[in-house]
Parts: sequence; structure tokens; C-alpha cells
Amino acid sequence: MKPNPANVSQCERLRLASIVPQRARMSGERMGNKAGASVEFLDHRPYVFGDDLRKIDWKAFARNDQLLIKQFREENRPMAHIVIDGSLSMMFPPSKAQTALDIGVMLSQICAAQGLETRVSNLGGRSWSAKESVSIDFNHRAPLIEELKRQVGMVPCGALLFLLSDFFSPHDPRMLMNILSQRAGMIVLLQVVSQEELEPTVGGSFLFKDAESDREIVVDLSEETVSMYKTRVDNLRHGLEDEIFRRGGRYCLINTQTDFQSICGLLVEREILQSQ
Repeated sequence: MKPNPANVSQCERLRLASIVPQRARMSGERMGNKAGASVEFLDHRPYVFGDDLRKIDWKAFARNDQLLIKQFREENRPMAHIVIDGSLSMMFPPSKAQTALDIGVMLSQICAAQGLETRVSNLGGRSWSAKESVSIDFNHRAPLIEELKRQVGMVPCGALLFLLSDFFSPHDPRMLMNILSQRAGMIVLLQVVSQEELEPTVGGSFLFKDAESDREIVVDLSEETVSMYKTRVDNLRHGLEDEIFRRGGRYCLINTQTDFQSICGLLVEREILQSQ
């Protein structure tokens, strides 16, 4: 799946609100705690497909048989990392995946235009720079939390982190934030869901199949069942929102039925973006 150019072009009229973390925008007066291109070594992170092969630490590979990328301190370049959930559940319906991809690529263009060193990554897949063309298959099956545990090391220290997902994978919002806070200086959670997921139709029996585990279950969509489901969805949303605000981050619920221009307006309203 590729981003919609008409939606991505909305970046031309938008910029980041005041959400770049202090650690990610230190001036040249002192060394930053983030990865850059200077000569002072900072740490390693796991290699992901799309990384520059010249940055692999081959000596470390010879010692422990792991591909690691060398990171160095940078004096003044702020960092942004946009993570898009590439799981199969994002394809039900496909509008979720398309909306998340369009928002993620638009954000990468906005961040890059403001001078942030920016990367987009597909959770469960590869990563791209803001200058590269992004294409995501949305066919990954690993649970969200487990994949984040494996890939959090690729997030630069102190970076501005955007995570786009439906978050419909069993998890504790506090555990999610604990994982992301290991590296990120500021976290923005964008929950992308369909109208059908927010307001399912009452009536009839349906066969549901988990997109990531293939487990099947027949559900009678009675008023009681739908009410219980909506309560659980609301609890998930409030849990994410409460935990992210407690840590000084941002949260936004995005309904794929909303037109893209209105989605941009919602991001402005939530003080994630602002008009040029």
C-alpha cells in the first residue's frame, strides 16, 4: 500500500506544535544525548532493513553474531521517528491502513521540513528516511507489545515519537508507555479506527476471525454484547489518553470516516500540529 499524494500534500500548510522534546533540540553549545553523525560514539541499536550498511558495527557482529548500527552524538539536530503499525488487523477495513499511512507520511514531511532528522518505520517491517518512498504491506501478525519490545531500540534517544495503530491488541497502556519511554523524549499516540469499530450494528450472528492469530469465534451482536464491546473500547481509549497525558504526551482518536482535511484540523485542535 502506498500513501495518497493528495492527503500527504496537506503537510504544506501545517507545522509541528510545541511538542519537540527538549532533549531533541539542544543547541550547539553542548553535546546532545541523541544519535547523529559526529565522531563521538553514543551506543548501538539493532539493524533494521533499510539502514545504511556503512553504519553496521562489523566488529560487534564478529563478536556476538548480531547486526548492530553504531550511533554517535550530534550537537544540534533534533530527531523524529514515526512508527506505523503494520499488522494485519490494520487492513480490517483497509481504510484504517490507508489513513494511518497517509498521516504517518504527512508527519514525516512536516518534521523534515522543520529540520528534524526523520525516519518512518513499519512496525514489524523496514524503515525509511523522509526522502524515500514509503510502501507498507500491512501483513504482520505479532502482537503490538511484543513487536514494540523488539524494535524500541531503533528509536533515537530523546526523539519525538509518533505511534499510529488501532491499539486493538491486548495490552496494558502503562506497559505500552513504559516501553516507549525507554527511548523517546515526547510520545504522540494516534489511534486510527473505523466507524464500524466505534459503532457496530446491532443484530445477527457473525463469525469473527482474529487477523493476527487466526482464532475464530461466533458472536451474537445483541444490544447487550454491543454495549459491552463499546464499554471496552471506551476503557481502552481512556486508558491510553490518561497514561499519555500523565507523561506529558499527546493522544488523538481518528475515525477513518472523517475526511482527511478534517483529520488535520483535529490534529491542530489536539495541539499536535498547527497551521502555517
